Amino acid sequence: MGVNTWDLMDKSRDKNSRPEIQARLDAMVKAGWKVGRTWGFSLGSGLSDSPLGKVIADPTKILEIAPGRLQPQHSRIWCIACSQLQNLKLASTILV
Repeated sequence: MGVNTWDLMDKSRDKNSRPEIQARLDAMVKAGWKVGRTWGFSLGSGLSDSPLGKVIADPTKILEIAPGRLQPQHSRIWCIACSQLQNLKLASTILV
């Protein structure tokens, strides 16, 4: 059984949000969850909590740069490492 945490990868692009993400992972463990389901992509359109209409596309923040081709260095690596330290698995959806 798992829990949805769809914006995990997208939010982790902002290094200031990483303590919040770490707290979220901690809460998942404390609640007994073993799996987190998240989007494995970012469209480079700003942070998850951007106000509607204030979307700024940034190609350097796009995770999937072409169908099946991911950015080599991205915040997903940080998320995966943090979840592994917590003994959590991430189920990630990638657009192809």
